[in-house]
Formats: sequence, structure tokens, C-alpha cells
Amino acid sequence: MFVGELCCLGAYALRLLLCKPKKPGDDESDGEEVPLSPGAREANKVKLKTKINPLLLAIPAAFDICGSSLMFVGLT
Repeated sequence: MFVGELCCLGAYALRLLLCKPKKPGDDESDGEEVPLSPGAREANKVKLKTKINPLLLAIPAAFDICGSSLMFVGLT
């Protein structure tokens, strides 16, 4: 399960590296734009915050590790 979560984070980081968004006024960048979901497009129109800190995933991951450890101790 943890390996799967790590693979998802790796795929997300790879997507961010390969699809860099164009900066306004930057004519030299020919990279592709990051594809946005319809919800993200609407959020950008009304200026909502769409960038979140990826370290927020550490909070539920820490609880998951604690819960899994307690379960394994209980099973043994």
C-alpha cells in the first residue's frame, strides 16, 4: 500500500516536470501546459487557491503507519 502511494506521488511529480505551465509573456517556452480538470479551470476563473502543500499527505500517512503498526502488534 505504501509503495502504491509512493508511485502515485512519483507519477504526479513526473507530470509536473514534463508539463510545465507557460508563464505569461514567455514566448520561448514551447512546453505543453499542465492539463486541468473542469473543476480546476473553474477554480482558476474565480481565483481560488489550487496549489496545496504536498507535505499535507504526511499527516494521514503517519496515522496510517501508526494504525498498521498497532494492528500488526495486535495480530502477533
